[in-house]
Amino acid sequence: MLRKLLPLGILSVFFVGCDSGMQNIHKSIKAQLVDPESAQFKNEIRNEWGIVCGEVNAKNNMGGYAGFRSYRAFEVKNTGWQVKINEEKNDVAQLILCNSSPAEIRQDAILTEKGAKAWYAKIPGEKAISAPAPSDVERISKLGYKILISEGSGQAYIGPFKNKFMAEVVSESVFSQTGVFLHESEWIF
Repeated sequence: MLRKLLPLGILSVFFVGCDSGMQNIHKSIKAQLVDPESAQFKNEIRNEWGIVCGEVNAKNNMGGYAGFRSYRAFEVKNTGWQVKINEEKNDVAQLILCNSSPAEIRQDAILTEKGAKAWYAKIPGEKAISAPAPSDVERISKLGYKILISEGSGQAYIGPFKNKFMAEVVSESVFSQTGVFLHESEWIF
């Protein structure tokens, strides 16, 4: 019996111990906590498009555990893991980003009504009013989003989106896939 259990035990330690991504995520989360050493993690999954979702509990200023809160994390090339710990118990953006593929998010967010005012997310340029890097535009266009470029300033936007909330969810989804952080959403036509 021991002979059969030993290899399995070694194997499971190997997989957990070698996941430097999860260690880096935990390190990033702990940096945001009042009592990092008290952190408890559960329900951690990595979906197929690279977003890690889970829950964390830690002691608060009063020394008691605050209760589990959801978090999401994704790796951005050359900058490490971006982590968001949610304050709300049932964060809708968390549910969408952790349970929907990028294609499903795009499909649900895009406004199909023609000629209406809508929400757009701005693709940043080097300066406040400038065109974005062509490589950023190319990476985002490969995701299937329509890109609108202003003739005067060269500023670029993706959209149109049904509402500001969906523009923000798409912005986070795009960031997780490309490393391009989209600026605030704007109501334009």
